Amino acid sequence: MPEGTQLDLVRLATSYVDAAGELEIAKLEYDSRKQLAERNTIPAQELAIAQIKYKTAERKVALLRSIAEAALMETKADMDAAKSQLESVAKGRPDDPSAVRAAEAQVIRAESRLRVLESILASGGR
Repeated sequence: MPEGTQLDLVRLATSYVDAAGELEIAKLEYDSRKQLAERNTIPAQELAIAQIKYKTAERKVALLRSIAEAALMETKADMDAAKSQLESVAKGRPDDPSAVRAAEAQVIRAESRLRVLESILASGGR
């Protein structure tokens, strides 16, 4: 990723989990309001507000998931490039251990980001 656009994976993970929790709460509130509205216990406006909150929570989860998926694709590309660079350095300058270590570090960083993003996506926001 270009400098300055580094994705904060911890913030993404916590936002995604928080958004999933908000979605579950919004769903419960919407279902509860729907039952009350069916019995004419609450005004239709309260049901409409609960529905808006529920739809907003759904969109938030979907957006964060899309961001994580995009970051995953980018990280896979970064990892492929880092592995290619490591191969090139190892073949071209095998007697330069600092260049090899720097290339290895790039691969490790990409692999680490990849694992974190896969974990975020596997959580399903839970």
